[in-house]
Amino acid sequence: MSKIVITCAMTVDGLIESPAPRPYGWLVLEGQSEQAQFDVFRDAAGMLLGRKNYEGFASYWPTAAGDGRWADRLNPMRKWVASTTLREPLEWNATLLEGDVVEQIRQLKSDLDGDLVSSGLGRFAHFLVEHDLVDELLLFVNPSIQGAGDRPFHGASVDLELLEARSFDSGVALLRYRPSGTGKPPMTSEASATSEVVVVRELDAPPEVAWRAWTDPEQVRQWWGPIGFVCPRADVDFRVGGTTLVTMQAPAEYGGFSVHNRWTYTAVAEPNRIEFVSTFSDADGNPIDPAAAGIPAGVPAEVPHVVTLEPLPGGRTKITVTEFGYTNDEAREQSQQGQEQCLDKMQALYAATT
Repeated sequence: MSKIVITCAMTVDGLIESPAPRPYGWLVLEGQSEQAQFDVFRDAAGMLLGRKNYEGFASYWPTAAGDGRWADRLNPMRKWVASTTLREPLEWNATLLEGDVVEQIRQLKSDLDGDLVSSGLGRFAHFLVEHDLVDELLLFVNPSIQGAGDRPFHGASVDLELLEARSFDSGVALLRYRPSGTGKPPMTSEASATSEVVVVRELDAPPEVAWRAWTDPEQVRQWWGPIGFVCPRADVDFRVGGTTLVTMQAPAEYGGFSVHNRWTYTAVAEPNRIEFVSTFSDADGNPIDPAAAGIPAGVPAEVPHVVTLEPLPGGRTKITVTEFGYTNDEAREQSQQGQEQCLDKMQALYAATT
């Protein structure tokens, strides 16, 4: 019988990742605390990962093979990856979990001896906690206060029971917890099955210029909304914890209705990454149920977004917008189409100005 253990490094003020260019500049990985972190993986039966961590780890650790330490332990380990967008075969000794992910993870816990280790406290970790799959959280608290950056579970509430507290010569403290509740009952595996929207475009501008499509209200007004819609309003407060209120207005032949969205920023790493949560709102920015805005079932009340801007040769940019949490194909496909048209307008904006 296996346990699921989530391990995560953080700062004293609760950051799990700081803005670029040094997202983990505060991380202490030496002495007794480094050994304690290594021991978690040394004794594990395998790793349990979401898409984001899998892609990050699989792109780095094979390149560090032969280090006699971390890479040589992590590379041969078995991994299981939960994702709705990845497809088999996976690299890095990984197996894709598809279908009823919750039931598959329960079966792994029953079949394996040794811990299943997951790393980080993002959306996948919250998914595991929400479905009562996690046995322990190991929080390695580093002696630093950073201010801005990502918080555990992207701000979601989770109650914890303290099992152990230890300090190390490096100044790091280990807090070992058992999750005791998320503030709401776990969803069924059927209700929690979600899909992502992923849209990619190439822009005729470098990332530092394309960045302004998100920070300059005038530029936001030119691309937000599907083709034929206009954006009469973009009140931008672009900072972690800040909010942007945007309004899209339908053409007259569709009734001329308006839809308001509020974007609350959770991570900003200029000029390469933006994370925010989009909610439907009234004209004053107060959240409303999506159904009240005429949005079909399957669109969640809060839609996490990740925007990445990657430099391309010739001073161009690859922009990728990922949305999370859609619970049926109709909602996902409608949102996919809308986001594609938004980025088509953004693409045309930069084609016209370069």
